[in-house]
Amino acid sequence: MLSLVSDYGRLCPQTLVCFVRVDSLKTMSMLVRSQKLKNDKKKCMRQYQKLYDCLLDTLTMASTPLQTISDEDLKDCLAELEGDFYTFFYLENLNKLKSGNFLNANQVKHISSLREKIMSIPSSLWRANHFKSHEQWREVKCLADSVLHSLKLSILRCQ
Repeated sequence: MLSLVSDYGRLCPQTLVCFVRVDSLKTMSMLVRSQKLKNDKKKCMRQYQKLYDCLLDTLTMASTPLQTISDEDLKDCLAELEGDFYTFFYLENLNKLKSGNFLNANQVKHISSLREKIMSIPSSLWRANHFKSHEQWREVKCLADSVLHSLKLSILRCQ
């Protein structure tokens, strides 16, 4: 038999629940565990959403519209892309997003391929003028555009 008490309090650092009078500790433990699982799931989904947002930002930095900005801004974006693609295109992070239903298997495959293409670009080509004109960057931009399109975030088509 349960009866609610009007005060709220913390039973553990991650779970805010209503204090209840219970006839058994087992029932109380089940209530706390259930609330903790709900809170953990919400926290996990917020983390996935942040990871997904960073993935989208990184995909956008590798996409076609970036070549329309000034060389100075493009230089900054390339420096950011150089660090971010390692993290946000990393297979373990992509699989987390897949398990959270943010990505499907095909998108994971294409993003992994995009990561490999970017990794194959020599450091001498990480300059604004090369990003705008070099064939290796053109392939990266087309693949990034394709992934964004598959995520229903179509920006521009490859030219």
